[in-house]
Amino acid sequence: MRRATVLPSGASLVERRDLPASDVRPVGRCLYVPDSAVVHAGPVGELALEIAGGPVEGGGSRLTSDELHRTPFAAVHEVGDAPWA
Repeated sequence: MRRATVLPSGASLVERRDLPASDVRPVGRCLYVPDSAVVHAGPVGELALEIAGGPVEGGGSRLTSDELHRTPFAAVHEVGDAPWA
């Protein structure tokens, strides 16, 4: 089991092996840039589940969602009515 822990908060996210891959999607209302601890430990799929989102097509580890979720595991940017959204 691999775990990402974000300091100084100590918040942890555990990678689940049984989690199906999220569907790639176009950029939605919010763009999430996962903390490097999440990227290196691997629970990016768990973060996608937490934010009700999925990976951005061609975006590496970046995630997107149409909902704004504050999380210690990623920086979130509201995209709004950007031309690519």
